[in-house]
Amino acid sequence: MATKAKKKPSSSASSKKSSASKSPKSPKSPKSLKTPKSPKSGKGKSKGKKKSTSKKAETPNTDEVKAPEITYYEELINTGNPETIKKVNRIKDAFSLFDVTQNETCDEREVGTIIRSLGIYPNEAQLRTLINEMLDEKQPGYVNFNKFLKSIYKIYQNQYFPADDNKLWRVFKVLDPDNKGYLTKEELINFLTTEGEPFTEDELESIKTSYLNNDEERFIYSDYIKDISKLRKKFH
Repeated sequence: MATKAKKKPSSSASSKKSSASKSPKSPKSPKSLKTPKSPKSGKGKSKGKKKSTSKKAETPNTDEVKAPEITYYEELINTGNPETIKKVNRIKDAFSLFDVTQNETCDEREVGTIIRSLGIYPNEAQLRTLINEMLDEKQPGYVNFNKFLKSIYKIYQNQYFPADDNKLWRVFKVLDPDNKGYLTKEELINFLTTEGEPFTEDELESIKTSYLNNDEERFIYSDYIKDISKLRKKFH
């Protein structure tokens, strides 16, 4: 009995099997499933140390720092002019005698005495104007040295003319026709309050305290003239 030959499988069938045996393709990722982007640095909450909220100390602007103010006294001294320096120091020395607290101020009632010691003789109205220019804003009733200097320096030896010793002698000789060498308290007060530019109450009290302190209350005018002369020599 003849054996039937087995049929060889067709190439198409084998190819189908081989293709079926291949691993299936991985599915495409849906477009909606996008990989989230990593957050940018600096955004979001940090789990590390908290940032300090305190502001850094600001560096001062050196351009805005003001230089110390130069006083009028320093301004005049810095000129280097020997004559100017000499005059300024005369005024300062005279003022310092009445600067009791050594803080460059003095009682306004002393201004007339200081000015006269410098050989300057304003009348009462002029003196009052000068004092008003010199008053210290922080200390009522007191005069500021730099303001005093500014006012006096402008008129020093220029605007007000000094009364020399000879003129003073002649005045007192007229008041003392008997040549006693003194005036009584009444004569002195009458002269100072009625003749020429009257003295203020404060100036009058200063004269009485300084020159009427003897038992007879006599004003020895030679003593007064000597004192004025000494002051003039000291500051001129």
